[in-house]
Amino acid sequence: MSGQVVQGKSLEEIRKEWAERTNCAPDKLELEVLEKPSLLNRKWKVSIRWPESEPESEAEDTALKVEATAPKVEDTVPEIADKAPEPERLAECTRTDWLEDRYRLTIGARVQTVVPHPQAGQTFLNDREIEERSALAEGDRLEFKPLILPGRRTWQLEVRDKGFKAVAAVKHEKAKKACLAAELYSDSILNLSNQVRWETGEEIGEFWTAERYAQDLAEKKIVHGGKENAWDEIIKIEDFGEVVVAEGTLSFPAQPPVIQDCVNAKPALEEEQADDKNKIDYFASKIVLIEKGAVLARKTPGIPGIPGIDVFGQETSVKPLKDIPLKPKKNVRLSDDGLELIAECAGRPVRIEANAYAVEEVFMLRHDVDLSTGSIDFPGNVLIQGDVQDGLHIFSGGNVEISGSVSHAEIRGDKGVKIRQTVHGGKITVGYQSVVKSEIASRLQELHGQVLAALKDTDDLHVTAGENGFKPGQCLKLILEKRYSGLPKQAVAAEEYLTANPNDKVTEELSLAVRVIRHSLSGLEPLKDQSVQFLRQASGVLAEAFKEAQEDSAEEIVCDVSYIQGAVVESSGAFRCEKAVYNCSIKAEKDVLIKGVCRGGKIIAGGNVIIQELGGSGVSSTLVQISGSKRLSVGYCHPNVIIAVNKEIIKIEQAYKKLEVYREGGIVQMDKLLVHD
Repeated sequence: MSGQVVQGKSLEEIRKEWAERTNCAPDKLELEVLEKPSLLNRKWKVSIRWPESEPESEAEDTALKVEATAPKVEDTVPEIADKAPEPERLAECTRTDWLEDRYRLTIGARVQTVVPHPQAGQTFLNDREIEERSALAEGDRLEFKPLILPGRRTWQLEVRDKGFKAVAAVKHEKAKKACLAAELYSDSILNLSNQVRWETGEEIGEFWTAERYAQDLAEKKIVHGGKENAWDEIIKIEDFGEVVVAEGTLSFPAQPPVIQDCVNAKPALEEEQADDKNKIDYFASKIVLIEKGAVLARKTPGIPGIPGIDVFGQETSVKPLKDIPLKPKKNVRLSDDGLELIAECAGRPVRIEANAYAVEEVFMLRHDVDLSTGSIDFPGNVLIQGDVQDGLHIFSGGNVEISGSVSHAEIRGDKGVKIRQTVHGGKITVGYQSVVKSEIASRLQELHGQVLAALKDTDDLHVTAGENGFKPGQCLKLILEKRYSGLPKQAVAAEEYLTANPNDKVTEELSLAVRVIRHSLSGLEPLKDQSVQFLRQASGVLAEAFKEAQEDSAEEIVCDVSYIQGAVVESSGAFRCEKAVYNCSIKAEKDVLIKGVCRGGKIIAGGNVIIQELGGSGVSSTLVQISGSKRLSVGYCHPNVIIAVNKEIIKIEQAYKKLEVYREGGIVQMDKLLVHD
């Protein structure tokens, strides 16, 4: 058996190539895998072995110890050629000389037998053609006339897609010629089947020309849309392939007018299903408030169609354009150019038909918010003259005022919330957009820091591993896998949050930057060197964005309740309560004022906190957290209260009157009076 260590893109490709090189059946080759494809090397590395030519007798089999070296040809793989072994000294060299149409072989002294290769050409011994193994004697003339296999380049010209595309199905087989190297190495038997190599020869055979191509186009009557580089593409085809040689001009159908709903108005049909025109139909209903002069709908004029032309030069027809006029209804007028519907007053838009709109001025609900009305999602002020029942919500872009009670509902008012009766459970968010802006700033800052850290580690790794051929993209991929495996998911979460929470701070540039970061960290994208540059550019956009978000201060808004129990409150402004707060989680960016009792739960305030009575016996501990620059004032403080000033904790173990907690000179101060003093 003979062997060689080689590399290739696939095991099948290696087996096929070396079967041809060694004139051996593919199933006779033995492959041993040494290395599989990896991140840094995409090729298979195998040890390949093949059987030597079978000797005529046992004596000849013993003599066959030297393998002939493969001569260099055009299709030899450079990696294999560099590793080809030098001929052993025991091998006999037979020299070849080219004479017109054949090789003349000068036989080595120890060569005694020649084995022809009829499939590759004619072998002549003393001017007589031989086809079987023959003995050689001193002075014999041995010649080899190689076989030349003619090639061909032809095509079949077809017209497809109803005359709009012409395709040439090309067959291209190159001419081949059997060749011998200048020096052939063998033992006493010169087997030409082990010496012949096939090389691509001149274009001999049936090779159609550019003139034939032009003639075929003329016969098919193809006169329109011809490709300038079609002939160049045809002659590039190897084996089989198709080339588009001509494409017609497609027709452009008439584009009807497009009416754009500029305010997301609800169809009138859905409004009519309610008992009252101001009711909202179930949970999915939406209410939109527009100002006077707002554009309700905008029409983009239609475009007439353009006929097409097929490859035969024939024109195709198109349908005529049909217009759709806009129809103004109540409190709506048509613009001078007839392309817009404009509101004549502020109110709620209603879409009567696809091209007809009206405006209702005010939204007000004079009874409870329940399943008959559904939840409320309104961009302006909301006034409810009843209660809000379990599981429903009110989302407002302005102020929310509720005359009744709220039970396990979600209330959201961007400019303020006032609830005159009791609140049981649920959640109240005041200044929602400010809360969203704060969350966006936090997420962007965290993502920006992680990306910068990953880029720095990538640069450090590239400096140390660059000498070994590691590219920046490969270094980034390794860093992400080893140290920042959670960063791709963090980028996905940031993108989803921006998409789910539209905000005036979320610009197209910012959305694009987050999308670029998510894409550059996904799958195999980090392996690309350009991903490193994309991450640097997008990181700079993030840095500017979260700085602007941090600088955007909350508006002067207030959450005002009478009695609240077991609820969650988030306010970007102040929080006020007239009577009592029980077991609530309250977070306010500014001052907190509780004129009555506060027992259980926690209060986190960005401003000053004033509470008439804090804590109580027989209840869970009450937590109040303030910043170091603010003050906590309590009229009467029960035991089992925890006060946090930044990270400094104060536990109240006994009752006090007139408790004051503040920081002065960097030290937390506590002024108090014992109950029995």
